[in-house]
Amino acid sequence: MMIKNQIITDLKKALEKLGITGVEPVLEHPGQMNHGDYSTNIALSFARRCLTKLDFKSSLDLAKKIVDAFPKTDYLEKIEVAPPGFINFWLKTDFLSRKLEEVLKEGDDYGKAIRHTPYAKIMVEFAHPNTHKLFHIGHLRNISLGESIVRLLESQGTKVIRANYQGDVGLHIAKAIYGILQKKRHSGKVASDDRIQNRFWTSQNDDNSDEKIAFLGKCYAEGNRAYESDPNAKEEIEKINTKIYEKDAEVYSLWETTRQWSLEYFERIYKRVYSHFDRYYFEGEVAEPGKKLVLENLKRSLQVFEKSEGAIIFPGKKYGLHNRVFINQVGLPTYEAKDMALAKLQFSEFKPDLIIHVVGPEQKGYFEVLF
Repeated sequence: MMIKNQIITDLKKALEKLGITGVEPVLEHPGQMNHGDYSTNIALSFARRCLTKLDFKSSLDLAKKIVDAFPKTDYLEKIEVAPPGFINFWLKTDFLSRKLEEVLKEGDDYGKAIRHTPYAKIMVEFAHPNTHKLFHIGHLRNISLGESIVRLLESQGTKVIRANYQGDVGLHIAKAIYGILQKKRHSGKVASDDRIQNRFWTSQNDDNSDEKIAFLGKCYAEGNRAYESDPNAKEEIEKINTKIYEKDAEVYSLWETTRQWSLEYFERIYKRVYSHFDRYYFEGEVAEPGKKLVLENLKRSLQVFEKSEGAIIFPGKKYGLHNRVFINQVGLPTYEAKDMALAKLQFSEFKPDLIIHVVGPEQKGYFEVLF
């Protein structure tokens, strides 16, 4: 037991001897070292509320009685009362020395426990960046939360699988590819432009990796603007999106190269924030399996999905949820279909007792439909 928790436990025992129950003492480090290692104002806070109901003259009197009732310990040098009713605790030097020896001996394992959770194996899925786009503060927040959850679970003896589901297909990718193709076309030297060929279309060392990512960001921004403002560009981007799913030779090699740029960029960030993963999942990996699951269900007598305006949806409103598209009008699987296949894959690969998805609260409705 941590020493702070031990003092609180012993404080509760002392309070119980005085007939005081149902109180949660607060223990803090004093602002000045000459006031001890820990201090509590329990006598002050309790006396203000209940002094007239108990046989105590003042908060100072109550503090003295708590000290008198405090159990004998092997970890405290002394306990003192300070006006108007603080109780200060000094730890024994040899006790602190023994604890320091334990910390040095156990290293990173210090404070870890034998498994206390009901789950032997938990998968924590976090990070979730999209290739061809920059990391933003939301991703950093997600990684920080996910990493914290992982470490807390591991400290309690739980086997944790670190999973990262990264978006490597979808309309945002097609917008970036469109922007790249536009830059090639406008260069006027598609095949012979040495600068483009050497600096952007081939694998390189990390010397200009930041330049690669900046280039992708500009291409995505250009593609996004064109998609919103130019009907012809929008049509072309949607065709590129389909070609990526179909692994069409016209764009697939470019997609693979630029995808790798993003993945290398992500790895640098994970390393910088001291995070890592056991399994990387990708949207492109579960797109076709997700579509297959939906189409197979349509053949069954008990159907979960139904056709609607050229798409395939889950009619969630029938169940007090939201309607959700699982295969869109052009026959491509949506996030919902992919996530369904992802869950199946995760459970089949690792057989976790529980999967924790680290996502924002705005996705609550989405996951209520999905699971």
